[in-house]
Amino acid sequence: MTSDYSKTDSKGDFPKPQEYSSDYHLRSNSNEEAFVVLSTHAQWFSGWRAGAYSAAGLAFCSLIINVVAVIWLARHPDSKSDLVEVFNGSCDTVAQMDTWVHLAINALSTLLLAGSNYCMQCLCAPNRGEIDKAHSRGRFLDIGVPSLRNLSSIASSKGLMWWLLGLSSIPLHLMYVCTNSTGKADIVRYNSAFYSSLAANDYGIYMVSPEFLSGANASHPLVEPTMVSSEKMQQDVVNNETVKFERLDTLACLKTYGQVFLQDYRNLIIVSKNSTAGTNSSVLRGESYQFGSHIDPPSQTYTPFDWICTPDPDIGTKIDVPSSPNSFENAPCDSYFDRIEGIVDSWQPWGYAVDYCLAERIEQQCSFNGNIPIVSTVIVCNTVKVLLMLIVAFRLTGNPLITIGDALESFLESPDNTINDLCLLSRVDANKAESENWRLQRDIVEHNKPP
Repeated sequence: MTSDYSKTDSKGDFPKPQEYSSDYHLRSNSNEEAFVVLSTHAQWFSGWRAGAYSAAGLAFCSLIINVVAVIWLARHPDSKSDLVEVFNGSCDTVAQMDTWVHLAINALSTLLLAGSNYCMQCLCAPNRGEIDKAHSRGRFLDIGVPSLRNLSSIASSKGLMWWLLGLSSIPLHLMYVCTNSTGKADIVRYNSAFYSSLAANDYGIYMVSPEFLSGANASHPLVEPTMVSSEKMQQDVVNNETVKFERLDTLACLKTYGQVFLQDYRNLIIVSKNSTAGTNSSVLRGESYQFGSHIDPPSQTYTPFDWICTPDPDIGTKIDVPSSPNSFENAPCDSYFDRIEGIVDSWQPWGYAVDYCLAERIEQQCSFNGNIPIVSTVIVCNTVKVLLMLIVAFRLTGNPLITIGDALESFLESPDNTINDLCLLSRVDANKAESENWRLQRDIVEHNKPP
């Protein structure tokens, strides 16, 4: 073989060597260096790192939103404690606010937890060096799935970050949508950054004669001390200025007060058909109903609005009253309330025939609130996640093999001599070989070969 310099042109002269200017070399080198730089940048913003950057970005956005929320709560005009009342009024409005805010919180937390899980997967995924080291020790690692067994074979710093990301997710699960009930008149969301308080009103029940409305004597010793006095109720009804009463027929009265949560009404005056002219008082009976206090002792079951069912002395002859399965007492009123509605014309609480009712109408007192300590706790966990995700995105090296495709590419480019001839090794055989420190791996291969 001859070189180009041994050849001559048509004139017999040797061809001149190709000349390159120094300027050309500079431009060529510059382009190559720029290409290398661009390739390096492309690698840093593609593949699994792109997912880590996205996760860190979403976590940072979540952190900003939470910080703005806690500052807004702290500077709210009604911020007198750690629990801030954001809105008070219509229960329907509160329910809508609660729904939309929790939808936003759930969407935000879902993105945050998804990004956290992705970074945890990047951390527990071994790189090629860690896999080779594990193979040399007779162990196999998991690729493409979240794996606790990998944690003992990866770098301790990666394992620590994996645990911190996982532990920082626990408060987020516990503090977003848990619910509890409390008190006699409130249903409250605790353990939540934002929660609703739904008011259920206590009320007094006054059984009166028609003379009560014309100013007859309204004193009565049976009215309970916790109730508004019957004289005060009479003044409110007669004046009907500061307190608004609605007239309801008997069926509407039953439907309105036959509810577990009474939000639009309070005290109830039941006007009897029975006249008390010539008697000492126009008040026939008085009782109070407190939300949540009516518990049947034998069965420990809640008996809502039981005053509707139990006061009628002849109720057992009018309808079939079911018995409680845990006691000899009658079942809770709400279990056969529809039967009471069916005999509304003959319903006689405390033995008095009902003409109509006067129901005290009030404004709803539901509220929507923010919990500063819980939002602050979420901010701390959120900050931890942002920092760890940034470390994963910018500082994690070694090209972790996150997917099966990553592993195939790596082993095709650089085969592992430790596992030569083991390409058809099953998981069962691998587990068995690992338990014996791979001393039987060659025997397993020979055993699995076809005859």
